[in-house]
Amino acid sequence: MVMSFNVLVVGPGAIGTLIAYAIYKSGVSLDIVVRDEFRRRAIVDRGCRISLKGLEDVFYPQIYSWGDIRGSYDIIFICSKAYDVPNLLDDLGKVVGPSTILVSIQNGIGSLELLKGYFKENSVYGAVVSYGAVKKGLCHSIVTGIGDILIEAGEYSGLIRDLLVTVLNVKVVDDINGFRWLKTLVNAGINPVTVLFNDRNSVILENRWARELAIIAVEEGFKVVDSLNIELPSDPIETMLEIANKTRDNYSSMLQDVNRCSQTEIDYINGAIVEYGEKLKIETPVNKFLVLTVRGLSEWRRLRSGPSSI
Repeated sequence: MVMSFNVLVVGPGAIGTLIAYAIYKSGVSLDIVVRDEFRRRAIVDRGCRISLKGLEDVFYPQIYSWGDIRGSYDIIFICSKAYDVPNLLDDLGKVVGPSTILVSIQNGIGSLELLKGYFKENSVYGAVVSYGAVKKGLCHSIVTGIGDILIEAGEYSGLIRDLLVTVLNVKVVDDINGFRWLKTLVNAGINPVTVLFNDRNSVILENRWARELAIIAVEEGFKVVDSLNIELPSDPIETMLEIANKTRDNYSSMLQDVNRCSQTEIDYINGAIVEYGEKLKIETPVNKFLVLTVRGLSEWRRLRSGPSSI
């Protein structure tokens, strides 16, 4: 295992903590950066915690706030929510050197494109995560489902894989966009519908109206993908129903965000379908309805209850 690389993880949420743990176990130098000093001190005081395959572990990487971090990194894993990425560009610019490798681990469509455009002189890789995880606090994650990490093929994809493979199932794929769009369509069906019904993923299977709404959202998204000439690795409706069944007892990340009075990634999931549909002159009325409804619910909850404290 490579031991001489300096790696930074941005965003120690549910998946970010899992990624950080895998890097930590690989033996390389790992730093984590958080938004402010309050969050930094909270993690330093109790460490990072992970529950994986029935075992709980505590690990202690170096923690920085953006105000204190200095120097550049060899590899940066960006695990923040999609809506945070535009606001991170200036801070990332302070720690990205000429040879820095960046790995984008966001749901939906838009973040990877933004990062590749902004850091065009660097190597920027997309990744798709199918692990299930729940955020219990700052750098505290409970893994609820074992999946894969798919890494975009390229010159440094083997290095990225080696940093994660000690703990995680990692595969390098030639066409990451097909997998990114497949996951986006699956999320477009499951996530906002679980928000509307305020229920677990099983509602997609057990309520025929929820299932029909989810299927139509995916069908609209597939029309967009087909027009973009992107080949999906599997049938999106069958995959959506299969994922809903495998994760039937889980609350979707979008529903968790709404219930925490946090911002959601709706604009990068169903919103991406609507945006591309408008460009391609494809009607996506159900996805537009879901975008407006989740935006409204999310904003209303935040205004009434205040922002999340974690």
